[in-house]
Amino acid sequence: MRRKVHQGGGPVGPLTADNQLYLVIGDHQPMNEELAAKAAQTVTLKGKVVERNGVKMIENAQIQ
Repeated sequence: MRRKVHQGGGPVGPLTADNQLYLVIGDHQPMNEELAAKAAQTVTLKGKVVERNGVKMIENAQIQ
């Protein structure tokens, strides 16, 4: 059975090895579709790490 990826809603928030949660923003939009295909896998992301109002984000993220 194939499951459809939900493309709406907020950005995906992967959890790091040290239990830090980051929201991931690609080219000015969430990367839900790209990251959903990698669910339960270890991925490496490249981007600018920022924190706003206590929320950690990776901006302009790219999957390596």
